[in-house]
Amino acid sequence: MHIGKKAIAAGLAIALSMGICISPAFAVTQSDLDAAQAKLSSLADGLEPLEQQLTDQEASLNETASAISDKQAEIDDTTQKLSAARDTLSARMRANYKSGGTSLLSVIFGSSSAEDLVSNIYYADKISDQDAQTIETVKDLEDQLNSEKNELEQQQDEQQQTLSDTQSQAQEYQAKVAEAQAYYDSLDSELQQEIAVQAADNASSSAATVTQAIQTVAPSTTATATDDTDDDTSTGGGTSNSYTGSSSSTNSSSNSNSSSSESSSGSSSSSSSGGNAIEGGGLSAAYAARGSRYVWGATGPDTFDCSGLVCYCYGYARGRTTYEMIASLQASGDWKTSRSELSVGDLVFPSSGHVGIYIGNGQMIHAPHPGAKVCIGSVYSFIGGGTY
Repeated sequence: MHIGKKAIAAGLAIALSMGICISPAFAVTQSDLDAAQAKLSSLADGLEPLEQQLTDQEASLNETASAISDKQAEIDDTTQKLSAARDTLSARMRANYKSGGTSLLSVIFGSSSAEDLVSNIYYADKISDQDAQTIETVKDLEDQLNSEKNELEQQQDEQQQTLSDTQSQAQEYQAKVAEAQAYYDSLDSELQQEIAVQAADNASSSAATVTQAIQTVAPSTTATATDDTDDDTSTGGGTSNSYTGSSSSTNSSSNSNSSSSESSSGSSSSSSSGGNAIEGGGLSAAYAARGSRYVWGATGPDTFDCSGLVCYCYGYARGRTTYEMIASLQASGDWKTSRSELSVGDLVFPSSGHVGIYIGNGQMIHAPHPGAKVCIGSVYSFIGGGTY
């Protein structure tokens, strides 16, 4: 992922604000700069693959969550059909019990003529077939439901394993970022300035990669919203700790060291399932959430995953997962396939498994991946977007 000059400058400012002991200034030599660049390159080599793995893991978690949600919907539908079939079977059994059933003797002696006998035998046979078919329908639905539940449990086990792997990778990533932060802090201020210039001039450089990582893991928590919404603050906002259909207990959110406040704007949000969004939070709520920790499955108010941040700011009208949001945008005709079509406040999707809120100038507010925090970053890739 790459960021613009403003984001890099912000990342460096953050690094400089974190208790750096600055030694007296001296003239930076080329050998000093070469040594620093070599170290930064080494640090970047460790950070880049981990960051990509975490991004891929987040997409994998979201994909599994979406599949679980779809499977749960199928189970709910099958459960309703099974209930209806059982009711039908119960009614048939009660009717047969009250009438004593239909025996061959009752058919024979209850017939007034040969034609009546043939007719009675025909209808008795049909009633027997109907009972058998009802029983078979119930049995088939029960088998289908058990199969679907087993599949769902398997998906949840796979999701749990993926989540555990992701948490381990996130810890490794944070350790490497801490190493990069410590190294950067140890540099002379004049050398830091040289590195800042290098990072600003080349967003794909090792210096840019390191400062991006520092900014993502430890962004400023004192930045204020820069949009045009009102500054009135409101309290509230609930917490939803798992996707619909997921029973994994590890999706619970935990408190973050950085606090976030909710600013009210003119937009409105709705909540239909999966948790409570801040009422009327909109884009200003996204700005206020910067610095909040990424926790997969969390929808605020202190921790978020990528789609959870969107739901916290806008509600659940377009679903809980990125896949549901994309499908909703496409179904309503609001899907945009060109970056030039995006407006401030639109949803933007770097991939089918990740979403951010567009703020203009090729940037978005998003919860990047496990191990990171809500921050402003570049729209590093683009498959589409749309107005919420």
